[in-house]
Amino acid sequence: MTTTGRGLVWAGETPASHAERAVSVLLVSPDENDRRAVRRALDRMTLTADVVEMPSADGAVAALRARMFDCVLLDQELPGHAGLEMLRDVRRLGLDVPVVMLTGPNEPETAAALMKAGATDFLPKPALSADLLDVTVRTALRLFRAERALKASQTWASTGLRSISDAVITTDSTGHVTYLNRAAEELIGWTSASAVGHPLGEVANVVPDGDGTPLGERLNGVLDGRAPLSQADMILRGPGGRRVSVDVRLARIRADRPEGEQASTAAALGAVVVLRDITDRKAAEAALEWARADAERARAQAESANRAKSEFLATMSHELRTPLNAIGGFTQLIADGIYGPLEPRQSEALRRIKRAQELLLGLINAVLDFAKVQAGRVPLAVSDFDIQGVLDDVRALVLPQMLGKALTLELPALAGEPVLVRADRDKVQQILLNLLSNATKFTARGGHVALGWIPDAQTVCVTVTDTGVGIPVERLEAVFEPFVQLGSDRTTVGQGTGLGLAISRELARSMGGELTAVSELGTGSVFTLALPRVKAA
Repeated sequence: MTTTGRGLVWAGETPASHAERAVSVLLVSPDENDRRAVRRALDRMTLTADVVEMPSADGAVAALRARMFDCVLLDQELPGHAGLEMLRDVRRLGLDVPVVMLTGPNEPETAAALMKAGATDFLPKPALSADLLDVTVRTALRLFRAERALKASQTWASTGLRSISDAVITTDSTGHVTYLNRAAEELIGWTSASAVGHPLGEVANVVPDGDGTPLGERLNGVLDGRAPLSQADMILRGPGGRRVSVDVRLARIRADRPEGEQASTAAALGAVVVLRDITDRKAAEAALEWARADAERARAQAESANRAKSEFLATMSHELRTPLNAIGGFTQLIADGIYGPLEPRQSEALRRIKRAQELLLGLINAVLDFAKVQAGRVPLAVSDFDIQGVLDDVRALVLPQMLGKALTLELPALAGEPVLVRADRDKVQQILLNLLSNATKFTARGGHVALGWIPDAQTVCVTVTDTGVGIPVERLEAVFEPFVQLGSDRTTVGQGTGLGLAISRELARSMGGELTAVSELGTGSVFTLALPRVKAA
């Protein structure tokens, strides 16, 4: 049957929404007079009710399984306590429906037992009226819907929390555990059911990693608002004495606050504690630190060995130069006839001895210079000077050698204003002389060598370009290594120390510059000396 209410409208409602308030009701009562009284009350409610009546519990549970009802009005006085048993059956079967119990007068103990068994509310039959029934049904519906929404929200939150890999623990405002997700259960060895109600420090045995604030103090700071958030790397003592490095983060759960009230003054409902296993990260950090320390030790050992090598070379070069200078001096004295006249064959032999002595002395001087450069003991007289003047000076020094091979040397026209660089003028000249000497050596007769410069905002690049045979790409960087020698075709081992370019690059870098090269086999090479530029005042 359908009962239509009298059309009363509650505050905040409109008649137009009246049809939307229709509810389906299952009325279970053995007494026809009681059912008639309920129908009259339903007829006079503001709600429109679709009522199904049953005189006994028989079939009522089956009816609840067969269709959805918005509310059940269940008479507690069914024969043989059947009302209480039906209520228990409904709850045991998980039937999702609010149940309002119709009770006798002045039965508080019975009402309490019914509420404990799962009743949504109770209504004494002697006090039954349309208004009271209307309020009771509305309250039961709203409470039930709110509980259902809360359960759905909790189920969703629990499902989400249980699916994440981080361990999540929630506490109430006193610091007692209210929830553990699956990851937390696995990490700390407690089940959520067994952990609820225990203090956080008892469930999660977490201690600082070294000197740090204990977990209990961090939790208290979060709960009382002194530190709404807290984070630290700590050690979790897990089941069986297992120690796990964990990233611990705590956040305050705040109650809703009135509009305009600051967040810090809102009461704390509890805290969320997130534990992340960082064992792998800590192991990686330890490995990285070990590798860094090992690299530092290796670097220190290499520097020590390099210093020892440089000191040895410097010492040996110095010790060798003294007898070589004596050899050169006595050879010159003999050649000058101080010890008597010489035959032509003797003079030629002395000239060869002198050339060998000079070559060896040059080698020793080069080794000594390289040792000084590597040891950082080369004094630099850094100043600001016009690079164009240095180019003119080196041109004058190498031009006779180039003319001897019929080479042409190209020098750019002077700029209207000085092009200033900051470096050691003598060292820059030494580098350029080495580059031009190499260009002369490795360029065939009739070839071309160009000396130029390209300024930009920060540097001045001086270039030495030749039309020689070029350098193979795979050997281009090798020419800057010490003791690397290339023959006259730049592909085979040649004469010399193999230190010129190595010394030149080290000198360039010691002045804040750089020496680089590009080359194409069969076309030629371009060596570029970059120096810091100084803007003219």
